[in-house]
Amino acid sequence: MAASSPQSAFRNVVVRSLAERWRKYESRLRDAHGRPAEKNIHDLRVATRRLLASVTVSAALLPANRVRRARRALGRRLTALTRLRDCQVQLRAVRNLVRRYPVLRSFANALAVEERKARRAAVREIARDRKTRLDLGRVQSELLTLLAQPGMETAWTAAAMGQAAAAFSRAVFLRMRLRESDVRSIHRLRVAFKKFRYTAEALQSLLPGITPYRLKKMDEYQTAMGVVQDADVLLADVESFLRRRPALGPAMVSVRDHCVRRRTELAAAFLGRADMLFGFWSLRT
Repeated sequence: MAASSPQSAFRNVVVRSLAERWRKYESRLRDAHGRPAEKNIHDLRVATRRLLASVTVSAALLPANRVRRARRALGRRLTALTRLRDCQVQLRAVRNLVRRYPVLRSFANALAVEERKARRAAVREIARDRKTRLDLGRVQSELLTLLAQPGMETAWTAAAMGQAAAAFSRAVFLRMRLRESDVRSIHRLRVAFKKFRYTAEALQSLLPGITPYRLKKMDEYQTAMGVVQDADVLLADVESFLRRRPALGPAMVSVRDHCVRRRTELAAAFLGRADMLFGFWSLRT
């Protein structure tokens, strides 16, 4: 059997990445629809972000209107799942603290009500989107046709590399704007870093520096920002609960102080390793 040419191999990599992420997304969608537990929701959110990155990479080649519908649907899915995921993570954290702070029982009960509401909303969204499946088969076909045209391999490589570089540059810009007094600046960097990470994964065959080891470190870097965000959301929800239940204020002071202290510690821990970002962009192994 004759070996495939570098051009046809490259086309296969481009389209295969989109196809594999599409299959993984559909699988995670079925799992979450059948059982919207915390792990399944997390896995669906990750699969959605990865597929969205591949669709966005495809947009570097195709006219924007070819992928607009898919990008909007995936963005809507992430929005619907975010509150459920936050409730699930917070509920687990609060239940672990109830023994130490018994006053949290009433907050845990209120959070459980919010979790059920968010779960119903997420299940409705999942069920609706399962009925209107993404039409990515057409996108795959158009990619193959376009990449077969003279000069398109080189042009697309440059466009795709430009996307990865732009995503990295955005993350570096936000790294420069990190402020110890502004926890939200970590969240903004986290959002930008996710886009870079998942774009780099989609283009791994073009970026020799994106090794399995480096991907593992990128995951750890993102997780370090994620726990800060979880702590920030928990603190915001505790304060919101106190505004609704002012009578619990004195008893909840120690709880709020614990949340503030934990968020501060996690933010400081991340800021101490924030410069790891600069080592994630390399065209060499």
